[in-house]
Amino acid sequence: MAPPETDLAAHREVQDVVRDAARLEALRASGLRNDGEGPELERIARLAARALGAPAAFLSLVDESCDHYLASHGLPEPLATTRQLTGPTLCHHTIAVATPAEPLVIGDTAADPRYRDVPTVRSLGVAAYVGVPLLWDGQAIGALCAIDVVPRAWSDDDVAAMRDAAAAAQHALELRGLARQAADAHRRVASVLSSISDAFFTLDRQWRFTFVNDRAEQVLLRRRDGLLRRTIWDEFPAAVDSAFDREYRRAMATGEPVAFDAYYPPPLDAWYEVRAYPGPEGLAVYFQDVTARRRAAAALAESEARFRTVQDASTDGSFLAHAVRDALGRIVDLRFVYANAAAREILGLGDVPVVDRTLSELFPASVAEGRLAVYARVIETGEPWLGQVAYAHHGVQRGLRATAVKVGDGVHIAFADLSERIRAAEERERLLLALQEERAVRDAVNAQMPAGLIVVEAPSGRLLYWNHETERLFGHPMIPVDEVSEYGPYGGVHADGRRFAPQEYPIARAVRGEVLDQFPLTYQRPDGTMVRLSVNATPVRDAAGTITHAVCTIMDVTARERAAERTRQLQVVSAALAAAVTPADVTELFVSHAVETIGAFGGSLALVEGDGTHAAFAHAVGYDAADVARWQRFPIALATPFGDAIRTGETIALATRDEWLARYPHLVPADRPHACESLLALPLLVGDRAIGVVGLGFHGARGPSADERTYLQTLAGITAQALDRARAYEGEHVARAEAEEARHRAEVTRREAELANSVKAQFLATMSHELRTPLNAIGGYTQLLEMGVHGPVTGAQSEALARVQRSQQHLLGLINSVLNYAKLEAGKITYELTSVPAPEIVRAVEALVAPQARAKGVVLTVEEPAAPLAVRADLEKARQVVLNLLSNAVKFTAGGGRVTVAFARADGMATIAVRDTGRGIPADQLPRVFDPFVQVGRRLTSEDEGTGLGLAISRDLARGMGGDLTAESAEGVGSTFRFTLPVATGA
Repeated sequence: MAPPETDLAAHREVQDVVRDAARLEALRASGLRNDGEGPELERIARLAARALGAPAAFLSLVDESCDHYLASHGLPEPLATTRQLTGPTLCHHTIAVATPAEPLVIGDTAADPRYRDVPTVRSLGVAAYVGVPLLWDGQAIGALCAIDVVPRAWSDDDVAAMRDAAAAAQHALELRGLARQAADAHRRVASVLSSISDAFFTLDRQWRFTFVNDRAEQVLLRRRDGLLRRTIWDEFPAAVDSAFDREYRRAMATGEPVAFDAYYPPPLDAWYEVRAYPGPEGLAVYFQDVTARRRAAAALAESEARFRTVQDASTDGSFLAHAVRDALGRIVDLRFVYANAAAREILGLGDVPVVDRTLSELFPASVAEGRLAVYARVIETGEPWLGQVAYAHHGVQRGLRATAVKVGDGVHIAFADLSERIRAAEERERLLLALQEERAVRDAVNAQMPAGLIVVEAPSGRLLYWNHETERLFGHPMIPVDEVSEYGPYGGVHADGRRFAPQEYPIARAVRGEVLDQFPLTYQRPDGTMVRLSVNATPVRDAAGTITHAVCTIMDVTARERAAERTRQLQVVSAALAAAVTPADVTELFVSHAVETIGAFGGSLALVEGDGTHAAFAHAVGYDAADVARWQRFPIALATPFGDAIRTGETIALATRDEWLARYPHLVPADRPHACESLLALPLLVGDRAIGVVGLGFHGARGPSADERTYLQTLAGITAQALDRARAYEGEHVARAEAEEARHRAEVTRREAELANSVKAQFLATMSHELRTPLNAIGGYTQLLEMGVHGPVTGAQSEALARVQRSQQHLLGLINSVLNYAKLEAGKITYELTSVPAPEIVRAVEALVAPQARAKGVVLTVEEPAAPLAVRADLEKARQVVLNLLSNAVKFTAGGGRVTVAFARADGMATIAVRDTGRGIPADQLPRVFDPFVQVGRRLTSEDEGTGLGLAISRDLARGMGGDLTAESAEGVGSTFRFTLPVATGA
């Protein structure tokens, strides 16, 4: 059934409003169709749906025929994905009939003839609807809407919530518009300043560069990023105390503009015409390089002097005349400024004055014959004239071959032969040569730029210019293209390996108006290598704002990013090596990491044996088992890459089979598929001592790059320290096991020796028990009597009871002493005391603790004594004390803190002080710090590992060597432990 005529009329009215030209222009001007989407609008749509309890809500922009959804919640597919719906829709009605204060509210679309036949109502099953229009410049350009699939009566709270959500959406859209307008304005200003012909920069009131345009970069021979945020006096020191300094400061001080010419010495070696305008933010400076103009003026003066000299000596006639112009600038006469003697003679002027006379005064016939028009054309066009001139003098006709050449705003008229014409041609050649030199300078500057440079035409994207650095970065000659769609052959690669589409390249995006700063680009060269590039791209606009060109600069950041990755890897491996406990853990970790990092097929690590004559492989991966077995143990003196690396402490690199043959002909690898054709051998050094060697093998010819070699040498040094520490730890562990075994044997011997005393011990225990029981009873009954339990006690009796108690306590103490003596176990420690340099005690320990400190970020410093200092001590036990003190100091000091070792001497005793900036020890806990099985001060939780015996043992060792170990601390400041030892005799 056709809708009633009234419904059709209403529908046409709605469509008229939707298609209104002013409304559509407001929609276009808003720019929201292109960049209106955003997470904040999605949140508003979601909150609107939740606030009204509606299954769906959306924010749409309405053009002449479609709804475009900027945000939605709960829309069905495919609408949720396509985000577009062809009208007419209920949003069209909202725009036509509703206002922000009076939304369109429909409780049952089926019951309302105005809306039940709207196509989208039927296709989407919309039963209830509420919509609020969104405005731009007073025009409704869209709506915030909520829908339900069942009829419902929207409450006043529902409508109010919808109005609030629409107000939030309206605010969000206005903020987007303002942000876009500000960005457009900024780009226009930057484009104008960058495209002006004058060089231009701005300084803030601290004399720092805040803006530098392209022309200023060219004139100052400096890149923009090397000037911004730096002071003009630091970057151009020759400007200090010069005209630049005086005039700039005068402008800033007075607030008045200044204009001046000044010279800047090499490397610029140029004259500049400067105009500086002060403002609240600082100084805006426009300047031009007028070196050529000044040199031209000097050259002109010199040329004029030469001209007069030459012309005065010439036998040809010569006139120089300036144009005389009327108010409209037209040439109406010529005024002579020079005439040589030959001209006077040729023309028969005699003593008639010529200078300051006009052509019409001296030669009226020439004017009548059209000579003035010829000379005027020469002046206006710059084109020289050569011809025959008829001249009558005293009735004698003369035919002169004359030339006329423009000179400034005048003309040089010569009665000469062709030599004058040759000189004119030479002058033109000089000017052309000067132009070529200027272009050569420009090309040389671009060629010397440390960055690639590309210029393209807009909007086509046609490639106009590139420098040599661009081709070096890309690894191939530039491919001429005429439009953006032809950028496909270039080698941009996404992170997932996809090639760049032509329109994705930074220069293509700049053609479309985008400005890209430090855009990261991975580029695949024709040889397959990948380089990481940082690209800046910007459009260039003309005075009307139209994009005419796009420019991009390209920097190679591959080495910088590779160095950062190397540093990160080094930190990770260093931490892992610091945590490794055994030599096997260290060797396996280093070899596997080095093989993976360098791309070797195999790797191995050999350690020097105790006698120093042989080395044996501790770990190997990737090599043939037979090769590993054959070289499992080898003499260091043998001429091999590994032996040479250990003996010399130098890295041995064999990149090709020829290098193998030249240096180790007896070791040339066999000609089989997995033979090691190239090798890198790195010594593992602790100080100047080689403790082993690392080998990395490659199938083909390969020499490590400089940064690879540096990285591996650094890693080898860290590994050597870790191995030395692990081997020391392992040796200590073995020594402890042996000591424990010896202690066990001694204990068995002691028990056997004490077996004979068991009866005595049992007797002492029994007697102590039998005696202590009645003594305790005596003490108890005595206390009862003294308390008067059995009746009053006299003073004499109290005194007697007190004597009984004292005797009982004394006897009980004697019995306890006897019992303790029976239980006492005595241990004996042997000390080998020798004269030892105090720094030597610390030096070996520092190497063990340094990796732990670096991993934790603690600065470990060992200060040298003011004078040589030797102590009398057992070296190993003294090192054990210092190791315990340094380990504790690093363990209880947070990252960023400091641990310092210092030496002192006083009263025949030497002190090794270990200071840290850790948590410190509470004052009430400090006296217990040396008690066995006690940990106080640092951390009282189980988080800090340890038995609590370290400090107790250290103090016993210190005292056993005739010294002591003391501590002082302040909570929250740090602790200082002082290890004292006797000064060696004669030291």
